Amino acid sequence: MGGSPENTVLHPLHQVQFATHAKLKVDDYYHNGARRRLRLHEKGGKEHEMPVHHLLEQILNEYIEAAGLKSGQPLFQSVNSAGTAVTGRALNRYNAWAAIRKRAKKLH
Repeated sequence: MGGSPENTVLHPLHQVQFATHAKLKVDDYYHNGARRRLRLHEKGGKEHEMPVHHLLEQILNEYIEAAGLKSGQPLFQSVNSAGTAVTGRALNRYNAWAAIRKRAKKLH
């Protein structure tokens, strides 16, 4: 799967709306004991903590390192037009849809 942004975004976080994904910051992915967790910011200011599956943890770790993400930055970011680097801007639904279409075309 590797550390590319679209692989990370396309990996399922079950029952989590895209708007919740888009709000995630690097700091929302953290250690709690032996396991990593995601702090989800939901509607109405609610916060929900979710344990991270070990495969997703591996993917997120590779992505964060490869993209050079720092504390305070959006976890899921749009990529430049060449698709070679993250922009620093949070991924929006249009960018996510473009990544899905691009990935689907590669499969056919």
